[in-house]
Amino acid sequence: MEAGNFLRSMPLNPQIPSGHHLPSFRQYSRVSANSQGGYKGPMPKKQLIADWVSNNDDAVRSLPIYVGGISLLGVLFNRTASGIAPVADASSSQSRADLLTIGLAVTNILAGLVWLSIRPKSISVVPPRGVECERIHSNIPDVVASELKWAWESLSTVTCCRSFYCI
Repeated sequence: MEAGNFLRSMPLNPQIPSGHHLPSFRQYSRVSANSQGGYKGPMPKKQLIADWVSNNDDAVRSLPIYVGGISLLGVLFNRTASGIAPVADASSSQSRADLLTIGLAVTNILAGLVWLSIRPKSISVVPPRGVECERIHSNIPDVVASELKWAWESLSTVTCCRSFYCI
């Protein structure tokens, strides 16, 4: 017997014959923001690097351009100061290494230009119009209701989500 047929042949409730079906009832659950409640668990630690990056967004986005430019100038200075011929030839390992380094420096510069051209969109919170309410169907177990409340508190705390509707 195949696995799919085996699963289909098992009744969900052994007390109900397999030919009978239970009527389906729609269950509604609504949860909305509650100003008295809130997250009561441990608060996350501050992330110093992430905070610094978010506060200095423009400098971080332009950093690959500066690193690539300095790398490119360093390779060209090394090439001229070491007395190697300015023409790159494939016979010298120094020439091959310089070509790879120049390629990486240019890649850094181009990555910095892409980072500067792409900006995240700012999302604004739109306050909902209506009455705040918290309705949970009475047939839902307390464990499920507490999970729904936790999901709502998490979503409303860390996102711009201001309504939660679950069927």
